[in-house]
Amino acid sequence: MDDEYIKQLQERLQKNPKDYDAMELYAIALSDIGENEEALKNFMYLKGVFPSNAKIYYNIGIILEKLKHNEEAAAFYEKALSLSKNDTDIMYNLANSYIKTGNLDEAEKLFLKVIEIDKEDENSFFHLGEIYSRKKKSRRSC
Repeated sequence: MDDEYIKQLQERLQKNPKDYDAMELYAIALSDIGENEEALKNFMYLKGVFPSNAKIYYNIGIILEKLKHNEEAAAFYEKALSLSKNDTDIMYNLANSYIKTGNLDEAEKLFLKVIEIDKEDENSFFHLGEIYSRKKKSRRSC
């Protein structure tokens, strides 16, 4: 992400503070350069304007994960999934959040659903293998 692109988005927003497309792109650009707190503020504002937009909740989840707020991220992914029920990107990220919070059973269900929709999703197969391995180890230690 180059500085010129960010400047262009800032100029668009100065000319029209209600240019929500520019605001979303600006928030994504901020997150891409590590300005996650500022990106989060922008997405939270957009959430208030577009409370039924799954993509906004999804992006908030991504930022919260970057900030290591995994349970909060999972809640935003859950909301995004409730608004876009068959979005495999949302399912995949939610499943990863569940792994980070120790909810392996829910992560497993979501990865299986992703694979049901996209039988070529190698990453979901990989994570299922990790889940099964972790479950096997925890059963052995009981």
